Amino acid sequence: MPKPRFELGTRGSSVLYSTIELFWLYHQNDICMKEIIKVLKFQLQAGKSTAAPPLGPLLTLHNINPNIFVKEFNEKTKKEKGLRSVLIFIFSDKTIKFKLLSTTISKLILQKINLEKGYSKNKDIIYKMSYEEFLNIFNEKKQDFPNFKDESIKSMILGTARNMGIVLHT
Repeated sequence: MPKPRFELGTRGSSVLYSTIELFWLYHQNDICMKEIIKVLKFQLQAGKSTAAPPLGPLLTLHNINPNIFVKEFNEKTKKEKGLRSVLIFIFSDKTIKFKLLSTTISKLILQKINLEKGYSKNKDIIYKMSYEEFLNIFNEKKQDFPNFKDESIKSMILGTARNMGIVLHT
């Protein structure tokens, strides 16, 4: 019998997590294990989130008041700027918990190497990233993907960087 898997998706992309992987995510945050009915992933404006679509309707669909989440999220992120990725766990007793993730890989790459934007039209190389810069990005993203193999995380980072015109200088 196949293991049950939960869809974790946002705007067309999704990642499947097994119940064991979700339990591990919960255990990391010292959240008491309850039955999970849905896991949502969003990118929200730090400190300025609203219950506007798509967040509000999705939470309301599960009988969750979106204003409660928005108030708590904005309180935790009020000193930050930009987009923040967040995992929202909806439990069977109609409660929610959320976990803030680090910024997206592309934004993290730009921050670490002090570039304003990557190159997207051609495959021209605009920057050669040092191995130390790569390791800084890898260590930060590894916290978001605790159950992924190191090689998988490294290939995600290198693939994103390559699409931005950034290569690893060895």
